[in-house]
Amino acid sequence: MADEQTTSSSYYTEEESDTEHITWADEFHKEGPHHKLAKIPIMYIEDKFNLAGINTMVENIQRCYEVLLDKKEPKFIDQETTLYLLIHQRYIMTKPGMEDIFSKIIAKEYGECKRVLCNRAPMIPIGISNKPHIASVKSYCYNCNDVYEPKESLQLLDGCAFGSTFPHLLVLNYKTQLQEREYHQYIPRIYGFKIYEDE
Repeated sequence: MADEQTTSSSYYTEEESDTEHITWADEFHKEGPHHKLAKIPIMYIEDKFNLAGINTMVENIQRCYEVLLDKKEPKFIDQETTLYLLIHQRYIMTKPGMEDIFSKIIAKEYGECKRVLCNRAPMIPIGISNKPHIASVKSYCYNCNDVYEPKESLQLLDGCAFGSTFPHLLVLNYKTQLQEREYHQYIPRIYGFKIYEDE
């Protein structure tokens, strides 16, 4: 069967010409919670503009970069993973990347808000820091504007995969698609009377 040729000039789209070729990214997305990430098109990774500033956060970056491009065999697993996650943080700020993650959010792949009064609002993944090895992924609720620990599988992901800006940019871009919910503050009462609190 002849290879399919892509007609798009955008590096945010990608078509596989060899269905039998298993890439580093294919294997990576099969492991643990990595299927919760957006798959980054190889052409996005190839554009070194998208790597600006990352070199200070990843050791052996050139070799790791060549592994991601399937030019070398994996060797520094942790560093290769960190590089991919940092590129992922940038990719999901693009329209295709954000659309990919938004579809997972709507499907509630990242869970629902634990707060009863949020009426099962879908959670958005967030990183406390944009840098690697600081904290694992957390869950942000756009309804109560609070951050929670996610389900256990997501706690294995480094928060740098999403960063601290992503959820707020996503909410701005998908305001009409996200179901509007009224924010209700729980009011403690005794025998129906609101409790007076000293200031």
